[in-house]
Amino acid sequence: CQAERVSSGPWTLCSRQRGDGRVFSAAVPGTGSGRCCCPAQGLTGRNGCRDGTGWLTAADTGPAPGPVLAKRLSEKVDNLDQLPVTVLKGVGARVAEKLARLRIRTLQDVLFHLPLRYEDRTRVVPMGALQSGQFAVVVGEVELAEVRFGRRRSLLVRISDGTGSLTLRFFHFSKAQQSGFERGKPIRCYGEVRAAAGAAEMIHPEYRLLSAGDELAVEEHLTPVYPATEGVHQLTLRALTEQALLFIDATHASGRLVDWLPAGLASSFKMSSLQAALRYVHRPPPDAPVEVLAAGRHPAQQRLAFEELLAHHLSLRRVRLRAQHTS
Repeated sequence: CQAERVSSGPWTLCSRQRGDGRVFSAAVPGTGSGRCCCPAQGLTGRNGCRDGTGWLTAADTGPAPGPVLAKRLSEKVDNLDQLPVTVLKGVGARVAEKLARLRIRTLQDVLFHLPLRYEDRTRVVPMGALQSGQFAVVVGEVELAEVRFGRRRSLLVRISDGTGSLTLRFFHFSKAQQSGFERGKPIRCYGEVRAAAGAAEMIHPEYRLLSAGDELAVEEHLTPVYPATEGVHQLTLRALTEQALLFIDATHASGRLVDWLPAGLASSFKMSSLQAALRYVHRPPPDAPVEVLAAGRHPAQQRLAFEELLAHHLSLRRVRLRAQHTS
């Protein structure tokens, strides 16, 4: 992109800065209201208002880069905002159109589409220890599957793990789905535990029927939950961010993610690199402080918020300078 020199500092400000109002508002109360405050020609934030509508807001495709992205890895690309999201595996024209509703059009947009919250799927909870209101991963075996008729027809699946039992309730299901719950079949589920008639249940949990040789592996990091839209599932967004993170981790590609903070400034405030901050926010380790992340107070989030503030300030300065030159 075309950069312009700002007289108040030694760095350049790109005319399409990237930004994310969610981190901005979480880290700095009273800011980032979700609407851009700049004039049509005055871009603020990392990407600014491409179309004048406001801030960038917020089928498993698999984590491996697709052939198009693999080819681009070996090419010289000045900036990630030049790589369309269609270079990612699983993103065709139809998916790209849906992603555009989230203002995701480039690889850079994928990286700055940040999580709203996190789920802890890093450990398996015994069914006998489940509590109402808890989100948990459970592993057990199918004991019974039956359709109940009442106010609403529902499929009830009872599973157990030796410490207790749990009922899975589905209001929307198919015959094929019902037949898959065979007695003795291993199953792994994630969802919110609710108390119903003195028993624990999950309504429409995420689940996977396991085979005898499957490993009972859990997630290696906290699971991000992203702002989504109709037709774009969480699995898709997680797979796309995984591909984008793999891209910037490549030694020959990391330089394409432009860090607008001067190295000396970041060092003086003991801030991590932009790449490290993005990786932490998208894939927090199991011991990450969830409460701190939820409040937007983690140093990785503060690192992104600081850059957002700086880009916002410099963008407004550019608008004022432009107005002075034309007046």
